[in-house]
Amino acid sequence: MSSASASPQASTGFVATATSGTTNAIAPELQLQEQRFRQMILDAHLLTLMLLQNIATGNHPTDYSGGFETGIAAGEQSAVLGDNMSVWSSINYSEAESDFAATAFKSETTGGSVGIDYMLSKFVTLGAYVSYSDTDTNSTFNGGSSDTQTFSFGPYATFVVDDMFNVDASIGYSTSDIDNTRTVGAVVATGSQNGDTVFMSIGLNGMKWYDNIGVSGRLGWSYSDTDNDAYTDSLATAFAATDSQLGQIQLGGQVSYYTENFMPYIGATYVYDVISDDVTTVAPPQPDNDDDEVRLEGGLSIFGTGAFSGGLSANYTVLREDYEAWGVGGNVSLRF
Repeated sequence: MSSASASPQASTGFVATATSGTTNAIAPELQLQEQRFRQMILDAHLLTLMLLQNIATGNHPTDYSGGFETGIAAGEQSAVLGDNMSVWSSINYSEAESDFAATAFKSETTGGSVGIDYMLSKFVTLGAYVSYSDTDTNSTFNGGSSDTQTFSFGPYATFVVDDMFNVDASIGYSTSDIDNTRTVGAVVATGSQNGDTVFMSIGLNGMKWYDNIGVSGRLGWSYSDTDNDAYTDSLATAFAATDSQLGQIQLGGQVSYYTENFMPYIGATYVYDVISDDVTTVAPPQPDNDDDEVRLEGGLSIFGTGAFSGGLSANYTVLREDYEAWGVGGNVSLRF
């Protein structure tokens, strides 16, 4: 589960010491948290779009009686395509924590997003979203912290392959304002920097209904490239600019159960870091810098009596050494 030595893509530039700048030392760890959070923003709405497209192509639960798409009767399927526009919003919270002493930190992220999309046909949907998040990190290894405020935006699309499979894709850009602190002796040094991230994801999804039980799977790829500017803190210490990349393959599955107004689901996703950067220390022992994890997932999709739908979701990350993460979220969508 851990990488015994740095991979060809790994950087030796992220070194944690008692006097390190916070983001300069653990940027790859924070990037893991950022990528999970970005996926939480879109995942719930992409599930909604997949269900809508499945219904439009005749792939739905045996007892489906309408209501998911607009509260109409199942026999009025043409209305699904008549309501081409939807607006949606989500709010999410997540935490990540490392208890490896030399790089120990705890990070909390809270954010919200809004989006809009248009169903060109039962085969293609195009959309865009904007989000804001605030990440507070306490880093015990240097007695420091970082406060990162981020705005993100980008387009997304879904494409129906057939009545079981669809493809989703998204790209985006984030800009961040970062306030760092570290403790040197009895002095707290402060410094600010800006950051920019370019990110993308693509996935192949499939869903099959067995009466009212839905079985779905996803094979996906995500990538992000984060550049944080150089800065000089209040003790006149200069910190160099950093560049970190994270590319991940995801393979997951879910089991759902449909009822007239609710659809609970559970699932798990295996994630492997194909491209990543390592965090090191000046002396042994070294962090494991694990290359993979498993995300346990659960949630509830809620179907309104009209054009509203929504849901709740939760996830928990396991199998990274000395590291854990979890998140919760809620979303609502209006189709018109």
